[in-house]
Order: sequence, then structure tokens, then C-alpha cells
Amino acid sequence: MCAEPRGTGEAFDAAIAGHYAAIAAGRGSLLMAVYRGKASEGIDFADAAARGVLIVGIPFPSRVDAKARRAGRRRQLARARAHAAGVEALSPHSSGGGTP
Repeated sequence: MCAEPRGTGEAFDAAIAGHYAAIAAGRGSLLMAVYRGKASEGIDFADAAARGVLIVGIPFPSRVDAKARRAGRRRQLARARAHAAGVEALSPHSSGGGTP
């Protein structure tokens, strides 16, 4: 398994070289990289270098996006109102109370 490193230059080149070396040795390789990261541009993953592709995207909203800021303010206001009323506000991480 090879992972795209945070740094650039030699660390990235070594990760790609490790990926190709494992394929050439017949062991196969799993290369994990960031979508639209360093491994997404300028590299030709031909033939055995890319037998399958799995893309996972996590849609994080931009912090400067007005719609995301308004939604955040609404959540904060709802929590503040619930707290003032003595009710535990539900968060995306809460189970809604009770026992499973």
C-alpha cells in the first residue's frame, strides 16, 4: 500500500516509485491519494498501474460560502434557544436520546 504524502518532491516521487515497483514485482499495489491532489495531474496510470479506481469525496463546504455561514448561524441559534428553554438540542452527532 502506498499513500500520497503531504509533502512534495522526493517524498511524492518515492511513493509513486514504490507503487510501480510493487506492480512490477507482481505483488500489486494500492495507491491512496487525495482527490484533485498531486497524484491526479500529470501522471499516466496505464495498464497494470490502475486496474481499478475508487473515488471517495467528502463535500466540505467552503467556510466563506454565504449559504454555509447562514446554516451554521441557524444551528447556533437553535442550540442557544434550546439551551435557554432547558432542552438538550440535537446535534448531528447525538443519537436523539434514550438507550439503544
